[in-house]
Amino acid sequence: MTRLWLDANVILRFLTKDPPEMAELSARLMAKAERGEVSLYISLLVLAEVIWVLKSFYRYSMTAIAHVIISLVSAPRDRSRPSRDDRSDGRAGPRPEHGFRRCPSGTSDSRAW
Repeated sequence: MTRLWLDANVILRFLTKDPPEMAELSARLMAKAERGEVSLYISLLVLAEVIWVLKSFYRYSMTAIAHVIISLVSAPRDRSRPSRDDRSDGRAGPRPEHGFRRCPSGTSDSRAW
């Protein structure tokens, strides 16, 4: 299955339906994900950007943003990958969302994930 990392613009077009032409393309991609044709991933940085744009540009309330984001990240996920709660290393907390195994220095990323 194709795995795609979403850009903030794709998510924003889908959520705001603005502009309509781009919103339609985003909706088609989301529909493909719902049918299981692609797996979509969102980095924490992109999620933060989406929240910032919804708040600062579109003037959504934080309550509205929370509802939208919870719905978005609660969508069914690819069950072939472990969830954030399925850690096998015994550490608490979420797994890294960036997908990299090593820090730029070549050492293991030891931040509290």
